[in-house]
Amino acid sequence: MEVVQVRKSFQNPRKNIITATPIVLFQDNTKNRYFSFKKDEFNFFFKRLTDNSIKKYNAYYKEDLTLQEPLITDFKFRKEVPVNISIHGETILLIGSLWKLKWNISDDMRKLTQFMFDTGLGEKNSLGMGFINNTKRR
Repeated sequence: MEVVQVRKSFQNPRKNIITATPIVLFQDNTKNRYFSFKKDEFNFFFKRLTDNSIKKYNAYYKEDLTLQEPLITDFKFRKEVPVNISIHGETILLIGSLWKLKWNISDDMRKLTQFMFDTGLGEKNSLGMGFINNTKRR
Protein backbone atom coordinates (compact mmCIF):
# COMPACT_ATOMS: atom_id res chain seq x y z
CA MET A 1 0.00 0.00 0.00
CA GLU A 2 1.24 3.48 -0.84
CA VAL A 3 -0.04 6.68 0.77
CA VAL A 4 -0.58 9.15 -2.03
CA GLN A 5 -2.01 12.09 -0.11
CA VAL A 6 -2.87 13.06 3.45
CA ARG A 7 -5.34 15.84 4.16
CA LYS A 8 -6.27 17.09 7.59
CA SER A 9 -9.97 17.50 8.12
CA PHE A 10 -10.46 20.69 10.11
CA GLN A 11 -13.59 21.44 12.10
CA ASN A 12 -13.71 24.56 14.19
CA PRO A 13 -15.00 23.60 17.65
CA ARG A 14 -18.26 25.23 18.57
CA LYS A 15 -19.72 25.78 22.00
CA ASN A 16 -22.06 22.77 21.85
CA ILE A 17 -20.52 19.34 21.34
CA ILE A 18 -21.66 15.75 21.55
CA THR A 19 -19.61 12.64 22.23
CA ALA A 20 -19.28 10.37 19.20
CA THR A 21 -17.67 7.59 21.23
CA PRO A 22 -17.75 7.05 25.01
CA ILE A 23 -15.47 9.09 27.27
CA VAL A 24 -13.41 6.72 29.40
CA LEU A 25 -11.62 7.85 32.57
CA PHE A 26 -9.75 5.89 35.20
CA GLN A 27 -11.09 6.17 38.72
CA ASP A 28 -7.92 4.41 39.92
CA ASN A 29 -5.41 3.35 37.27
CA THR A 30 -3.35 1.31 39.77
CA LYS A 31 -6.33 -1.02 40.17
CA ASN A 32 -7.47 -0.71 36.52
CA ARG A 33 -10.78 0.67 37.79
CA TYR A 34 -12.75 2.93 35.46
CA PHE A 35 -15.03 5.78 36.42
CA SER A 36 -18.68 4.75 36.83
CA PHE A 37 -21.64 6.91 37.76
CA LYS A 38 -23.02 4.15 39.89
CA LYS A 39 -20.19 4.83 42.32
CA ASP A 40 -18.80 8.29 41.55
CA GLU A 41 -20.01 11.84 41.10
CA PHE A 42 -20.13 14.40 38.30
CA ASN A 43 -17.70 16.83 40.04
CA PHE A 44 -14.99 14.18 40.17
CA PHE A 45 -15.65 13.27 36.53
CA PHE A 46 -15.27 16.83 35.23
CA LYS A 47 -12.23 17.59 37.40
CA ARG A 48 -10.55 14.40 36.18
CA LEU A 49 -11.55 15.15 32.56
CA THR A 50 -10.12 18.68 32.76
CA ASP A 51 -6.90 17.54 34.49
CA ASN A 52 -6.42 14.80 31.86
CA SER A 53 -6.97 17.24 28.97
CA ILE A 54 -4.49 19.77 30.36
CA LYS A 55 -1.90 17.04 31.02
CA LYS A 56 -2.11 15.82 27.39
CA TYR A 57 -2.03 19.41 26.06
CA ASN A 58 1.01 20.39 28.16
CA ALA A 59 2.88 17.22 27.16
CA TYR A 60 2.23 17.79 23.45
CA TYR A 61 2.96 21.54 23.33
CA LYS A 62 5.60 21.48 26.10
CA GLU A 63 3.74 24.26 27.91
CA ASP A 64 2.49 24.77 31.45
CA LEU A 65 -1.15 25.71 30.86
CA THR A 66 -3.39 26.26 33.86
CA LEU A 67 -7.06 27.21 33.67
CA GLN A 68 -8.54 30.24 35.38
CA GLU A 69 -12.10 29.38 34.33
CA PRO A 70 -14.06 26.14 33.96
CA LEU A 71 -13.62 24.10 30.79
CA ILE A 72 -17.11 22.55 30.77
CA THR A 73 -19.88 25.10 31.35
CA ASP A 74 -22.95 22.84 31.06
CA PHE A 75 -23.69 19.18 30.41
CA LYS A 76 -26.38 16.63 29.76
CA PHE A 77 -25.53 13.07 30.70
CA ARG A 78 -26.85 10.71 28.01
CA LYS A 79 -25.86 7.27 29.28
CA GLU A 80 -23.12 5.05 30.63
CA VAL A 81 -21.96 2.24 28.36
CA PRO A 82 -19.73 -0.81 28.77
CA VAL A 83 -17.29 -1.37 25.90
CA ASN A 84 -15.45 -4.66 25.37
CA ILE A 85 -12.09 -4.19 23.65
CA SER A 86 -9.89 -7.06 22.52
CA ILE A 87 -6.15 -6.41 22.86
CA HIS A 88 -3.66 -9.18 22.06
CA GLY A 89 -6.38 -11.79 22.49
CA GLU A 90 -7.46 -10.49 25.90
CA THR A 91 -10.88 -8.89 26.35
CA ILE A 92 -10.89 -5.76 28.47
CA LEU A 93 -14.07 -4.13 29.77
CA LEU A 94 -14.04 -0.33 29.63
CA ILE A 95 -16.77 1.79 31.21
CA GLY A 96 -17.52 4.96 29.26
CA SER A 97 -20.17 7.65 29.12
CA LEU A 98 -21.92 9.61 26.40
CA TRP A 99 -22.67 13.34 26.76
CA LYS A 100 -23.97 16.55 25.31
CA LEU A 101 -21.59 19.25 26.52
CA LYS A 102 -21.13 23.00 26.42
CA TRP A 103 -17.58 24.11 26.88
CA ASN A 104 -15.72 27.35 27.19
CA ILE A 105 -14.38 28.40 23.79
CA SER A 106 -13.23 31.89 24.73
CA ASP A 107 -10.16 33.22 22.93
CA ASP A 108 -7.97 32.11 25.86
CA MET A 109 -9.29 28.55 25.54
CA ARG A 110 -9.38 28.24 21.73
CA LYS A 111 -6.05 26.37 21.36
CA LEU A 112 -6.95 23.91 24.14
CA THR A 113 -10.45 23.21 22.81
CA GLN A 114 -9.09 22.69 19.28
CA PHE A 115 -6.49 20.27 20.67
CA MET A 116 -9.16 18.30 22.54
CA PHE A 117 -11.39 18.29 19.48
CA ASP A 118 -8.51 16.81 17.46
CA THR A 119 -7.33 14.27 20.04
CA GLY A 120 -10.43 13.34 22.05
CA LEU A 121 -11.52 13.62 25.66
CA GLY A 122 -10.54 11.32 28.48
CA GLU A 123 -8.32 8.28 28.20
CA LYS A 124 -7.96 5.38 25.77
CA ASN A 125 -8.17 7.74 22.77
CA SER A 126 -5.86 5.46 20.79
CA LEU A 127 -8.58 2.80 21.11
CA GLY A 128 -11.17 5.18 19.65
CA MET A 129 -12.63 6.45 22.92
CA GLY A 130 -13.61 10.05 23.71
CA PHE A 131 -14.07 11.50 20.26
CA ILE A 132 -16.42 14.45 19.90
CA ASN A 133 -18.38 16.27 17.21
CA ASN A 134 -20.01 19.66 16.99
CA THR A 135 -23.76 19.50 17.39
CA LYS A 136 -25.82 20.53 14.42
CA ARG A 137 -27.01 24.11 14.38
CA ARG A 138 -30.78 24.43 14.53
